[in-house]
Amino acid sequence: LLALFPTYPFLVSLGPVGQLVELTIGLIVFATGIRATQGRAHQMLKTIVPCLIVLLFWLLEQAFAHISWIRIFRAIAFILFYLLMIWSISRNVFRSRVISRTEQLYGAICLYLIIGVLFSHIYILLQASNPQAFGCTSVMCQPDFDLKFRTGVHVYFSFITLTSVGYGDVIPL
Repeated sequence: LLALFPTYPFLVSLGPVGQLVELTIGLIVFATGIRATQGRAHQMLKTIVPCLIVLLFWLLEQAFAHISWIRIFRAIAFILFYLLMIWSISRNVFRSRVISRTEQLYGAICLYLIIGVLFSHIYILLQASNPQAFGCTSVMCQPDFDLKFRTGVHVYFSFITLTSVGYGDVIPL
């Protein structure tokens, strides 16, 4: 997940190759979740099913990018997946008595990053349901703001908003 943040603008510029790399990184994250729950069938099922749903909608969006309802359902699937991750991590990290303070700190940092990604998908859902929900004064959003928003500006806006008061280049309307 951390590798995706600094490389995302570069991946977007690569087009289909970048999308394939993004999918590979996503599958590695999913495989890590499956590996972490290995040996516990109930936990593994709770990991695999949401991953497959998210993967299905991601693939559908790649194949049918012009159909807006697929983008909306993909955003909802990602939102539900990240909410499940937040719930699971916070429950395991902050309620467990067998982990150290350092592991709690790592868990808190992980939660912070996942919350940022969660809100980026909430912004995609808002943009998909109302194309005029956000505006941009920056050159990075030109010429096709809707495409740019879906392919990176939403993550930028989420983390700029989460870490500061924002720069004012991407604004909710």
